[in-house]
Amino acid sequence: MWQRTVPLIVPKLLGDSRLPLSIRIPQQPPIQLGDNPEVEVKINSFRGLLALLFPSMGRFAQCYVQGDIDLDGELLQIIAMGEALSEHSTRLGRFIKRLPHLPHRPGPTGAEQVQHHYDASNEFYALWLDRQMVYSGAYFRTPGDSLEQAQQQKLEHIFRKLRLQPGERLLDIGCGWGALLFNAVKHHGVTALGITLSPKQYDYVAAEIERRGIGDRCQVKLCDYRELPSDQPFDKIASVGMIEHVGQANIGTYFRQIHRLLAPGGLVLIQGITIGRLHNSSQSGSLSRFMERYVFPGSQLLPAHQVAEQMQQAQLECIDQETLRLHYAQTLKHWAARLDAHHQQAIELVGEQRYRIWRIYMAGCAYAFERGWISLHQLLAGKLDNSHWMQAPWTREDIYQPDNGAMVNDATDRDRRYVG
Repeated sequence: MWQRTVPLIVPKLLGDSRLPLSIRIPQQPPIQLGDNPEVEVKINSFRGLLALLFPSMGRFAQCYVQGDIDLDGELLQIIAMGEALSEHSTRLGRFIKRLPHLPHRPGPTGAEQVQHHYDASNEFYALWLDRQMVYSGAYFRTPGDSLEQAQQQKLEHIFRKLRLQPGERLLDIGCGWGALLFNAVKHHGVTALGITLSPKQYDYVAAEIERRGIGDRCQVKLCDYRELPSDQPFDKIASVGMIEHVGQANIGTYFRQIHRLLAPGGLVLIQGITIGRLHNSSQSGSLSRFMERYVFPGSQLLPAHQVAEQMQQAQLECIDQETLRLHYAQTLKHWAARLDAHHQQAIELVGEQRYRIWRIYMAGCAYAFERGWISLHQLLAGKLDNSHWMQAPWTREDIYQPDNGAMVNDATDRDRRYVG
């Protein structure tokens, strides 16, 4: 039995790492690598043992999702331990080539991968999102801000950059559960349209529009951004969390369509995850491959400068760019803590494996943002009018003026109907 060989192999290969790690194997005494262990790994199979001895972060995450290992400890410490183990194992990499290849365990199909992320119920998302169901990086004025505060601040930060004015027409590409739409209509007096490809989000937003009685000022459509006609242009456009899914092949089409949909002189704000590259690591690519397979199938991240270049090529002048990398790391920590606090409800809603996928995804992303492997950017651009002008002031000062009551928390308008 492979369990009997573990006490002999593990100390020889990993003993000098001195990591704060405890290893448990069925029917064997625990193995402690360092003093005061912070993380415990339980090995449930021979595949799990190989993931421990010759790890990459992606392989480690995959074995956790598939139940070959169990992990106990604070989430970010678990991810940090995974990177440390993986970096330690690079000195032992020559031994991997001598191991027989294990039969490949079939992974999810493309359709199943999409279901891992987008077909989760609204009830599941409500377990860990803020009350307004904002599923994108928040904006923290201080590290102690609550998630509710930070998400409301993010929405207002976007509105201020767009210089929203009463009576303007606003388009939200990828509107999620509608928080940006509802706040813009209520607090800034715009007429808004949101579009989404998710039937669950569409149904939710449509029901909220009817419940709030704002159908004369707010609409939602289930459609692709390329399907929108350009005969009634919008004064302002927001697109949060979309460029991650557009990818290299379609980013030009995306911005050309935004140019067609935007009125002359109008502004567009893009918020999206970008490639960071602050700290190169052999493990960042491994973790990215895991996330592409299980969480964001088909996604492709671009560096921020490439996004700005594509804007320019579509005749959209980029006039402001802000990095919010650490803000997204903080957001993910809140989401992960909330998910863990509702772990039993989450398992009941989506099952053990998908709960594990979301748990390791949130922790891995938070760690990747903190390490600078990935980043978050807001880019503001404008479409010149006939006089080569756009609706943007000379400075950023207006963005940071006192709120004067503009920051109203719209969460009170929504019942927390999905959290038991």
